[in-house]
Amino acid sequence: SIYDICALDSVELKAIAGGDLLTEEFSYQWLPAGGLDDPLSATPMASPDTTTIYTIQATSLFGCGSEQVEVPVTVRPTPVIELGDDTTICEGETIQLLSKSYEIIGGNPVQPVFFTWTPTSNLNSPLIREPLASPTRNIRYIVEARSGGCATVDSIVIDVTPAVSLALDADTMRTCSADSI
Repeated sequence: SIYDICALDSVELKAIAGGDLLTEEFSYQWLPAGGLDDPLSATPMASPDTTTIYTIQATSLFGCGSEQVEVPVTVRPTPVIELGDDTTICEGETIQLLSKSYEIIGGNPVQPVFFTWTPTSNLNSPLIREPLASPTRNIRYIVEARSGGCATVDSIVIDVTPAVSLALDADTMRTCSADSI
C-alpha cells in the first residue's frame, strides 16, 4: 500500500500476517521506528516529518519470519500559519493582520499557497497573507493557508473599544467678545 498524508498528519499502517497454520499470533517489526507510535504493532500510527519508506516483517511464535515488505508514506508539503495574540484597537483604527510565523513543512510545495480569511467584512483583501482590517465591532478573523490538498487554520480576535467622545458645555463658559475659544 502507498499512503499519502499532509505534513503534521498521521496515518494508521496495517500489516496482516498469515500462512503459519500452527499459530494466529505474530510479532511485528517496523523500520525505521522514527515517526511511529509503536514499531512493534501490526497497526502503528505513522507521523513522519518527510516521505519515508517503512519496512515491515512479521514473525510467528515459532520464529518463522516473513519477507520484508516496503510501505511508502508520502508526506506532502503543508503551509503552516500562526497568527499573533488577540489584540485590541480603538474604533475607527485599521490594523494589519500579521502572521507571527509562516512556514512550509514537509518540503517545497509544487502548488501555490492560497490564503482565505473569514469573515471578509472590513478587510482590504480576504485572499492575501496579511490583510488590513478595519473592524467596527469585536470580531474573530480566521485564516486558512492551503496548498494542494493540505491546509492549516488559525484565528485572531480583535476587540474594538469605542472611540472617546469629547463635548464642551457652552453654558458654563464665559467669553468676552475679543476672546477666542
